[in-house]
Amino acid sequence: MRKTSLKRFINYILIVIILVSQIPTPVMAQQGTPPATAAPGTPAETLAVAHERFDTGLALIDQHKWTEALGHLDTAYLYYLAINKQDRAARSLQYIGIARTALGEYDRAIKAFDESIEIWRTLGDQTHEAKLLIFLGRAYAGKENYPQALQSYQDAIKIARELGDLVLLGDTIAEMGRIYQDLGQGNQVVGLFQQALAISNQSGDRELTANASAGIARAFRDSGQPQLALQSAQQALTAAQEIGDLGLAAKMLVEMARAYRDMGQPAQAVQPYQQAQTLAMMVGDSELETK
Repeated sequence: MRKTSLKRFINYILIVIILVSQIPTPVMAQQGTPPATAAPGTPAETLAVAHERFDTGLALIDQHKWTEALGHLDTAYLYYLAINKQDRAARSLQYIGIARTALGEYDRAIKAFDESIEIWRTLGDQTHEAKLLIFLGRAYAGKENYPQALQSYQDAIKIARELGDLVLLGDTIAEMGRIYQDLGQGNQVVGLFQQALAISNQSGDRELTANASAGIARAFRDSGQPQLALQSAQQALTAAQEIGDLGLAAKMLVEMARAYRDMGQPAQAVQPYQQAQTLAMMVGDSELETK
C-alpha cells in the first residue's frame, strides 16, 4: 500500500532532521470484534456496517495489528457478499490475504488472493487482477514456492504490458528481482532491477526508484562491488527520503555503512550506521537496531 502524501511528507521531515542532526476463512480476532454471519438489517444498513468494518480493518493493518484486522475484514467480506457488492468483497479478500501473509499463514493468504483474483476477472478489471497477482506471488515466495511466485509475476507482467501500465510493470519486475535475489542468482538480479529503475525514470515513480535502487545496492554488495553498492544505496536513500519511507532509509544507511567498511573505510561507516540506528528505533525495527 502506498503511503499518503501527508504521511510521506511527515516522514521526509523526520529523516531530514535525523540526517542533518548527525552530520559532523473467517477467524475470530484475539482482541478485535468477531466476524458476524448475519447481515444487519436493510442492504443500506449492511453496507454501512461493512464499510465501517473494512475501514477499521485497514486502520489496524496500518498499525500491523494483523489478527485484530482479520476480525473486521472477515466481517466486511461476508456483509459485502450478502448484498452482492463483488468489488468490495474482492478488496476485503485482498487485505485478508495481506494480513495472513504477514502472519505467515501463506496457504490461507493464497486462498484469499485466488478468490479475489477470480472476482476481478469476472468483473473484467485487469488492473486489480494484476495487482492481486503480485500479492499472490509474495505469498508463494513466503512459503518458498518460487516457481509459482515467478509464474504469478509473469502473469502480472503480461497484463501490465497489455494495459501499458508502467508503474505496475516496474513493480512486478522488481518483485521478480527479489525472488532471484533470494535464490542467489545475481546474474539475473541486477538486470531485473535495472529494468525496473529505467521504468521508474519513465513513470516518475519514486517509490519504485527507491526499491529498485535498493535491490541493485544489495546485489552489488553480494557480488563484492562495494563502490557500486554505495552509489546505488545513496540513490535509494535519496528516493526513500522523498517518499518518507523511514524503514527503507534506515536499511540503505546500513548498506552504505557496509560498503564503506568493505572498501576499507571504517571511519566513514560510523555516521550512516548511527543514523540508521536512530531511524530503526523510530520505526520499531528491533532487528535492524541490533545489527
